[in-house]
Amino acid sequence: MEVRTWDAALECVAPLRGADEAGRYAEGARRFDFDAHLAPYNLHGLPAWQALSSHITQGHVARIPPVGGNISIMAEAVDEVGGRGAFAVRAGRGGRV
Repeated sequence: MEVRTWDAALECVAPLRGADEAGRYAEGARRFDFDAHLAPYNLHGLPAWQALSSHITQGHVARIPPVGGNISIMAEAVDEVGGRGAFAVRAGRGGRV
């Protein structure tokens, strides 16, 4: 289980610094401690979700960023120089992320 926290300075989710704290959150998730704060699941959309998700293959999953990776709106931002995603430029990549 990947446990992260919001880092306001970086404006992204970041790994917790202490393994103890991450372990406590992971245990809380396994005990469903946080479920009371979640919205109800949309059961009306379940058949459509099952029909669509049944087409997901291992190849599709392999192309998705890893669980521990950061997903950022900066990947969609356009750099003024070269028209590349700003995140890709900062990461030293030649194209969009």
